[in-house]
Amino acid sequence: MNRYRHRSNWRSLSSISFSSLSRSFSSSFSRLYHPQQEQKLRNSNNERKKSGVYGLVGLHAPKDFERLAADVIDRVNDIISDIKGKQEKKVLRKHRSNTTVAAGVVEERIATWGEKNIVHQLDEISDTICAVVDVAELCRNTHPDREFVQAAERTYLKLQNFVQTLNGNVDLYQSLVDAKIEEDESQTEELRRVAQTLRQDFERGGIHLTDEKRKRLEVHSDDALRHGFQFQQNLIDPRQIRHVELKKREELEAIPTWIHSGSKKGNQTLIPADQNTMNSILRACDNREVRRQMYEAGNSSPEGNRLALSNLIKSRNDAAEILGFPSHADFMTASMLSKTPNGAKVFLRDLSSQVRDIAEGEFKMLEKLQKQNASGGREEKIRGWDVLHLMRQMRAKDDYPDINTVAQYFPLDGVLKGMNEFFGKVLGVEIAVDSLIPGESWCGEAIKKLRVTVPGTDTEGIIYLDLIPRQGKFPHAAHFVIRCGHRQKSGGTRQTASVALVCNFAAKSFSRETLLTHQELETFLHEFGHAMHSVLSDTEFQHLSGTRGAMDYVEVPSHVFEYFAWDANALHFLGRHYQTGEAIPAALLRKLKQSKRAFAAMDLQQQIVYALLDLELHSNQIDVENSSEISKLASEIQSEHSFIPSEPGTSWELRFGHTVGYGSSYYSYLYAKCLSAKIWQQEFTNDKIGQGGCTILRDKMLKYGGSRDPAHILENVLGPNTLEKSFDGGVYPNSSHLLKEFDLAK
Repeated sequence: MNRYRHRSNWRSLSSISFSSLSRSFSSSFSRLYHPQQEQKLRNSNNERKKSGVYGLVGLHAPKDFERLAADVIDRVNDIISDIKGKQEKKVLRKHRSNTTVAAGVVEERIATWGEKNIVHQLDEISDTICAVVDVAELCRNTHPDREFVQAAERTYLKLQNFVQTLNGNVDLYQSLVDAKIEEDESQTEELRRVAQTLRQDFERGGIHLTDEKRKRLEVHSDDALRHGFQFQQNLIDPRQIRHVELKKREELEAIPTWIHSGSKKGNQTLIPADQNTMNSILRACDNREVRRQMYEAGNSSPEGNRLALSNLIKSRNDAAEILGFPSHADFMTASMLSKTPNGAKVFLRDLSSQVRDIAEGEFKMLEKLQKQNASGGREEKIRGWDVLHLMRQMRAKDDYPDINTVAQYFPLDGVLKGMNEFFGKVLGVEIAVDSLIPGESWCGEAIKKLRVTVPGTDTEGIIYLDLIPRQGKFPHAAHFVIRCGHRQKSGGTRQTASVALVCNFAAKSFSRETLLTHQELETFLHEFGHAMHSVLSDTEFQHLSGTRGAMDYVEVPSHVFEYFAWDANALHFLGRHYQTGEAIPAALLRKLKQSKRAFAAMDLQQQIVYALLDLELHSNQIDVENSSEISKLASEIQSEHSFIPSEPGTSWELRFGHTVGYGSSYYSYLYAKCLSAKIWQQEFTNDKIGQGGCTILRDKMLKYGGSRDPAHILENVLGPNTLEKSFDGGVYPNSSHLLKEFDLAK
């Protein structure tokens, strides 16, 4: 997951022994360092004199955040003063230029330079703020010291509030509007695109509105943030989670010991219906009644999210209407590759119709197994609490690979070493371990640092690895941008990109080494794809560097990187047994691919249901203030696009946390997968890795970050007619390549 935040002008915008795992990771990782590269990779003396947590110079203690934030605000205010001064001089020059033609020519040249410079100055403001606020965001999600976390949160909020004042700064906006750079074809495409997006972002923040409308917009925007926060808090609040009371011995014996061993309170055994526990029981528990109770409890809580979700959607739609958009879905997709909500909906509905027949066949296999399981007068109809259990039984019958057997081929240190060799060969980059400057790590030896270089160029970047789970740490996998790589002024020196990959790879019970499941390898490669997008981006401006672009596009390269987890050529480097060094056997890889295709159509249907509900909720078509209308819509969409039954009295949308972070854009997951499938099949299959596919990825996609129209980038890579259009101008990909990947094409 890319840590995507809605773009604004000033974007900041299992039980294990941690100590033993950290030591194991540290000792094995050290073997990746190649002495012959030491001199080449050693930082300059000047860099080694600098230090700071997360690589931020001057950050040594929690109190430093306050000073760094103050420095940012002072620097930005200096830039603003300079811009205002130039605006005043420009007015005076315009008056004077009317005296003579010759003077007018000179003044026009000066004005042109000044107009171009306004974009550089706005970009400098963004870069200055992001240098601290992005570190604050990473710190509040990863630092083990609570004082650091609290200081980072205060700084994050302070700078975000400062950002809001900048978004409403009429002088900055008017300076940009007066420059009219996006209309000047003599300027570079990147300069014009940055100017255009800056203006759009100002206006999406309501700067062009009347004072009365701007105040209403601010209220609705603040409400949306507050309700979204409440929705997420309810998901982890134990008081909001329903419990299932198990009394009978046979019920307790039907669920894994690790679940009920810590759930006993007096004579009661109360099982919390949180997402992880619920899914574990739905898969593993043979007692149908226990599964039913858990399913109903888990899919009808948190109760507080009924109101939070209603308020969140209403606030978003109200804000969008003030800005002149019919709905929040229209507001969001306008700046995306899809252009309109209908573009995304046409894509999803077409994909749904394409997979329906195969999904029905998969569901009938489950129905057949359900009949075999039934005895006496037991009900044979599949219910919602049966599906995961039946899928697990089917996979076990088909003898798919054991997850721990596969993990033995993916020791973390071996994967990292293999990435250096593999991507060095096919992507033309060098990846090596670099030593941390004293004070740079935020968690001792658990943090590692890679330096990525492109031989023969000045392109380089830093990737911090924070891969070991610990209490209080961000619980998912994500790519955090610390510093954007870009050229400081046209043709100038390049600011080194810096990112952090945050994952939680737990040790396996049978090994002291950190072994990745195949799914974890795929996830790691996905996040590494985001990191390479950030590092290899070669833009003049940081505003559109790396992954700073439309979400339905920036997910495409990272999905391409996922395919390396399934490719025999790549796994020759990435998949070596942790004890024998043997490459993953071809027969095992074939079984993995077979397991990937198991119930692929039903899985796609479920993703379509999620994406369509997200778009429909944000399309202003129902009374979202009535929570029963939301539940009715969720049930209707599931009934239309999935064979998994919608159970009366349940409301699965109360647990769908992506509504908060990916409102009106959850479709991007499938959208990007379709495009990445075409890229892979066109450029990488038939042993074409190392024969140009990766360099195309590097030089025709990653290089440009978000500085070019993503539609043009994709057509340059894939050829014309890559994207189709709906009647209202919406844009969407053809789903045929994704269907081909899963053998679902009709």
